[in-house]
Formats: sequence, C-alpha cells, structure tokens
Amino acid sequence: MRISPIYNCSCADLTLCDKDLVYVSVVKYLGVYITAASSFKCSYDNAKLKFYRAFNALYCRSACSNCELVSVELIKAYCLPMLFYAVESTAPSRRNIRMMDRCINMAVMKIFKVSSENCAFMRYYLALNDVADLVKTKYDKFLTGLIVNQFQTELVKIAFDELFTIVV
Repeated sequence: MRISPIYNCSCADLTLCDKDLVYVSVVKYLGVYITAASSFKCSYDNAKLKFYRAFNALYCRSACSNCELVSVELIKAYCLPMLFYAVESTAPSRRNIRMMDRCINMAVMKIFKVSSENCAFMRYYLALNDVADLVKTKYDKFLTGLIVNQFQTELVKIAFDELFTIVV
C-alpha cells in the first residue's frame, strides 16, 4: 500500500524470505483502516458496520421494554464509541462525518419511529449533537491532552535534573 500522488502506479515486487509481498489497498493498524490514496485517508466503513451491529443487538433486546430513553442511553454508551473510534487522530472527511451522522439519524428514526424531518428535533432534545461538533470536541480534547502530557514530561525532566545533579 502506498500513500502518495502516484499511489496507483505499479511498482516492482517486494520479496521477504523469498516470497512476494502483496500490495493491498487497505491496511488495518491499531483498529483504524488506512486506505491507499494520494494523501492520508481512512476508511470508516468498518466502524459503521460495528455501529449497526451493536445497535441492532441492543435495539432488539430493549425494544420490548417500551422505554426509548433506555435505548438512547445504550446507544450513547456502547454504539457511539464504536463509531467514533480514533476520529480525533484520523481527521475524517466531510463525507465520512455525514455518513456517521446518517448512522445516528437511522438509529433515532428506528427507536422513535419518526420521519427524517423530526429526527433533528429528537436529536436536539436527546443531546445527540451533530457529529461534526462531537469530532471537534474530541479533537480539541486530544490536542489538549498531548500538550499537557508534553508539559508534564518537561517538568519531570527539569525536576529530575535538579534533584539528581551531582555537586562537585
């Protein structure tokens, strides 16, 4: 797999232990599917599949309870983390964000049996914000965590140097 402007050009075969390595278009690394493209791009189709699989399993068990709010809380707790796995570090495109938004809309429409026109109203009162806002929040939290960790590392280095300097 290659990520460059010439990603789809054929290359010389690579061998490892006298066996040819196969070029692939998608690689799974730490649960994130990276696709071959002219720039860094991830595929969220597997996350969508996992979301729907988890939602259908939860919905078939909670539908008979006649409590829609329980289903919504279960979606927030179990299904949304599957859909949003690593979005703060992979920067999804607008197309992928719209796909994630449609997943949530379909779940809300199925639970409350409403049309797509009423879905935005239901999501507002259920605190199921737009995916773009959720991704932005997760990204900001991710960057803040990186900055804080880097700051803490520098403080530990300074404290260590001051504590264990050899006085001559």
